[in-house]
Amino acid sequence: MLQKVLNELFHLFRFESCNQVGQALNIVLEAMNRNLNERHIQISGSATLFYIVKGAGKELHDVVRVKRRIITTLLNGMCAHRNDDTMMRNGCLTLCQFKVPLDVVFDYERLVDILLHSVYGMQQESFVQRIGIYLLNTLACQVDGQQKIKLGDLGAIDKMLWLIADRLKRGICDDVLEVAWSTMWNVTDETPLNCQKFLEHKGMEYFLKCLKKFLEHKGMEYFLKCLKKFPDKEELLRNMMGLLGNVAEVHSLRRYLMTPEYIAVFSDLLDSISDGIEVSYNAAGVISHIASDGPEAWNIDDPCREHVLARMMAAIDRWDLYSLRNINYRSFEPILYLVGIYDTPECQRWAVWALANLTKVYPRMMAAIDRWDLYSLRNINYRSFEPILYLVGIYDTPECQRWAVWALANLTKVYPEKYCSVVKSEGGLELLQEVIDHPMPPNCVKELAVIVLENCKQYHERDSLETDTQLDG
Repeated sequence: MLQKVLNELFHLFRFESCNQVGQALNIVLEAMNRNLNERHIQISGSATLFYIVKGAGKELHDVVRVKRRIITTLLNGMCAHRNDDTMMRNGCLTLCQFKVPLDVVFDYERLVDILLHSVYGMQQESFVQRIGIYLLNTLACQVDGQQKIKLGDLGAIDKMLWLIADRLKRGICDDVLEVAWSTMWNVTDETPLNCQKFLEHKGMEYFLKCLKKFLEHKGMEYFLKCLKKFPDKEELLRNMMGLLGNVAEVHSLRRYLMTPEYIAVFSDLLDSISDGIEVSYNAAGVISHIASDGPEAWNIDDPCREHVLARMMAAIDRWDLYSLRNINYRSFEPILYLVGIYDTPECQRWAVWALANLTKVYPRMMAAIDRWDLYSLRNINYRSFEPILYLVGIYDTPECQRWAVWALANLTKVYPEKYCSVVKSEGGLELLQEVIDHPMPPNCVKELAVIVLENCKQYHERDSLETDTQLDG
């Protein structure tokens, strides 16, 4: 009888309309929760939930308690029947109707466990595997650092590498292979522990063993093999290089990238025109971070550091500053770190080009700056403001000016004793006064310039007063 009721509700919500959505929803949820081990009840109930959630309006999606009750019931059923293709498909499709990760993060660990099973434990190339990895990538892209670490702890890196190994063994380059690399790119973003996990799974060895048959090897070995087997797959190349960019940002892990084979490949990719400038740009980012450790850390003879850096500069010269980008930064800290590498101007060049491009092409960067707190404490150290002051003078791109002047306003506000004298000694006061007097910069830029001048004035007045007091003593 209960099965028949659920089937009737399914047909009602799929083909007709129902005026008592809340009552119907309660019946479905109660039936599923009381009959957790009944496969047919779970399948019928989850299929009905899909159409209820899909057709629901604000009255459902605005009520957190109801959404959580639906998601909890779905996950209960998926956990109990995790090897059933139909139940897993219904559950994943229904979860896609919610805002991921916002609506589902309350049961994050259990959701990740189920999605990893859909990727690793279900039939290869099935619909469930595809939708599972899509949801997993969406989670990895948008959750915070601790949740990314949890993804790694629960085995996301292992499962993605297993998928890659399977695809390469069978010579298949499909959307699952591309999303597997994308997921690892996202899960390693500003998460050194996950970058380390990636390398610990013998990834770099696969780079070298690209012609050997896969046994149980995992990890970075797949990078070279993917690169060799599918050289024309633009999305795949971009995702792989984005992932290596995350690894290269971790100082303690860069030494694992310092081999003749890897550096030669990164250097060759500087000339790539795959996916616009993305592959070349990411290769330059990897090289910039490696080179930022100085000549003494470049412990290989071939390719030589000077040749690779010259090749990188030539690549940057070819890039169009107006290039639209398929990239998303949560933070500019890794780029800003390179701005301060004065003994390797090639690193600075890549970093400043990146900032100029992103602020030029994406006006929303201006909106982002509006949200930044001028009193933010920073985990960064500048020996000179020369690259920032260079951007202050870019009058035809006020976005660049705004970022640069905001940086100066923030640093002189929060760390006046450290940076006000740097602004003065490098001619920043005169340059900022020119900005204020110039007709082109928008008011928001001029207002920030005034703040910098005022910060420096107040600091130097305090410093003079303290000096006079000491002399009087």
